Amino acid sequence: MSKTAFKFTAAAIERLKPPAAGRVDYSNTAIPGMQLRVSASGKKVYRVKTRINGAQQAETIGSTAILSLAEANNRAKEFLSQAAAGINPVAERRRQEAEAAAVPTMERVMVERYFPHAAQRMRAAYFSETVRSLRRDVLPKIGQIRIDQLTRRQIRDVLDGIVRRGRKSYAAHVKSYISAFLNWCVREDIIADNPALRTPDPDTRRKEDRERDRWLNNDEIPLFWFACNRVGGVYGPLFRLLLLTGARRDELAEAPWAEFDLKRRLWTLPGRRSKNGNEQVTHLAGPVVEILEALPRLRPGDPSELLFTTTGTTPFTGFGAARDRVIAEMRKSRSVEHFTIHDLRRSAASGMAEIGISEHIVDRILNHSGRRVSGVARIYNRSQYLPERAAALNLWAGHVMKLVRPQPVEMETGVI
Repeated sequence: MSKTAFKFTAAAIERLKPPAAGRVDYSNTAIPGMQLRVSASGKKVYRVKTRINGAQQAETIGSTAILSLAEANNRAKEFLSQAAAGINPVAERRRQEAEAAAVPTMERVMVERYFPHAAQRMRAAYFSETVRSLRRDVLPKIGQIRIDQLTRRQIRDVLDGIVRRGRKSYAAHVKSYISAFLNWCVREDIIADNPALRTPDPDTRRKEDRERDRWLNNDEIPLFWFACNRVGGVYGPLFRLLLLTGARRDELAEAPWAEFDLKRRLWTLPGRRSKNGNEQVTHLAGPVVEILEALPRLRPGDPSELLFTTTGTTPFTGFGAARDRVIAEMRKSRSVEHFTIHDLRRSAASGMAEIGISEHIVDRILNHSGRRVSGVARIYNRSQYLPERAAALNLWAGHVMKLVRPQPVEMETGVI
């Protein structure tokens, strides 16, 4: 067996030393076609190389700094499986990306095509009001969404935001403007159907449905932040981290230190602990690392110790009571509506959308399963956007810090 061929294990890969110059490719004897490229810089990258319909094809899977060996193995196997069936995963991904790039956004269709059309058919005053409303209340929220991916929920979020400003009747008008635009898109064969037709009228949903839309706005976040500080203990840091990361409560509250690499600023949530069974890598922004470093340790150096515990082995309970204490502290400053701990996750999602982070990036940060896809598309839907997700979490943390600190705070721009 060549020195450059061996069965890949995490320990063996960790022991590999970089070459003096250039790079060395190692082959995985357990998965023929899978490689590990080690560069003189010390960077280690998983690759896959095989012949597809007689032509040599190679593709980078990802860096060892981002992917676990198990995940890299799975992606390599799926790539090779596709190749064995005569499908070129690289060409297929490029085709899908080209198709996606060819689909225009809401804003592009509305501004370039619909407005000129409507100007010729609407009364001047009505046209002016339509354009003003769509530009002010719709395009800033959902203008950059692909027209073919617009959902009923996204339209509802726009309308609910208007209702929360105390303008329920105006929200109904905005819905009619959106629906008229989408009906025109259907007639022009731009989209297959109009999702606004299935969207409930503003604020006509059941009370329990409306409560699921609760999230902390920019005025409430500082109140929440300082209330967490006054509550203290483990709940204050935990609640702040939930806001900054968008993590699910139990996934963070039951996390051991073994999942965290503060030096590389990574939290790796294994699939066995995640709600959807998928491993999730989360970038830790600077403020998150500061909170984690300040947490008390009962057994320093023990990776099995939980982050939030009094025993080191069992997680906390009583989250509802702690949340109510936070709300009570917030209400000492002004009236605040009730919210749940899960609303902190919704606050992170809504807040990131508010500052311009794309929906598909937010979905991956939240570890949502997303649309059901298969084959090559599923491989690349899982593997993309790690740097973008890191940049988004840095941007969100910077935004929160600007809200809670009186002096300007420089946002981080580093990525994983």
